[in-house]
Amino acid sequence: MTFFSLRKLVALWLKSNPNVLGLLWMRPEDFIVRSEPFERFRDARQAFVCTQVADAFGGYAMSQLRAVRKNRHEGYMGQKRRVLVERYGYDVKHAAHLVRLLRMAVEFLEEGTLNVYRMHDADQLRSIKRGEWELEQVQREAGELFARLEGLKERSTLPVKPDRGLANRLLIEVTEDWVRAQAA
Repeated sequence: MTFFSLRKLVALWLKSNPNVLGLLWMRPEDFIVRSEPFERFRDARQAFVCTQVADAFGGYAMSQLRAVRKNRHEGYMGQKRRVLVERYGYDVKHAAHLVRLLRMAVEFLEEGTLNVYRMHDADQLRSIKRGEWELEQVQREAGELFARLEGLKERSTLPVKPDRGLANRLLIEVTEDWVRAQAA
């Protein structure tokens, strides 16, 4: 589990960080704990909609592609995953993550919303994780998605950058409200 200060979380949202941006598009019933301050950010999530998602998600996807290709056993890797890497000759977990990240970024640039729930392609992503795709098929899909992402970034009507002013005003308001509540 990772904890961030609110300021750090907002900074990560402003960078379109793939690890935390999805929080703004999660369904309310999927949260263990919800708070009024967080709901205010969720309600203002349009402030974080921008084309820089292409670079943030694309950069993360590129690191996954390198990890798939290197076929490394560095760092922690559970036995089940290690067996899959040895059986298929590439890291199927990184491969599925790579495809998911790119698809999410493409959809985001097309729709302006982050599709966190992968119901429409969940079976396909699981099949990649099970090693049912050849490495060449994963690389071909990634190449097509990278190209599509780049084209969408150029043609998108989304803002290039997030609305820092709105995000910062909201951060200040939420912080002031918290300070007032503590003083009461």
